[in-house]
Amino acid sequence: MQSYPSICPFCAYSSPSPPTFDLHTCYIPTLESFACSHCDAAFARRSDLESHILGSHSNIFTCEICQKQFRQRCHLQAHMALHTGDKRFICQICEKAFARRDTLDVHMKVHSEEREYVCSVCCGKFKQKGHLQRHMSVHEK
Repeated sequence: MQSYPSICPFCAYSSPSPPTFDLHTCYIPTLESFACSHCDAAFARRSDLESHILGSHSNIFTCEICQKQFRQRCHLQAHMALHTGDKRFICQICEKAFARRDTLDVHMKVHSEEREYVCSVCCGKFKQKGHLQRHMSVHEK
């Protein structure tokens, strides 16, 4: 029968039994541990920390300024433009600048004649969803 080769990384304690070893390691004050930057977990080995991060925190990107978290790096990068004031998306018609591409896309409707939002009560047409929503209050009176 093969023994359980467990050696404590802090005090060289050895145990042939997994439960006994696990109990021992639960009560050791870890002076040299690898702490997770996403939660309160800490590990005796760097490899355990790396496994924990991959398993528990993969695809989490945190803004270092406001701590807001994102699942995609590109979303964090777009968010950072709000903190830095970087407005690299420029309207080719009026030269107004925007920090995010989606905000520029919404703005472009100002220059378009297309009115895709239609009132279900009076058939009025609007360029932006918010304008239609504001208009709907006219029918509530």
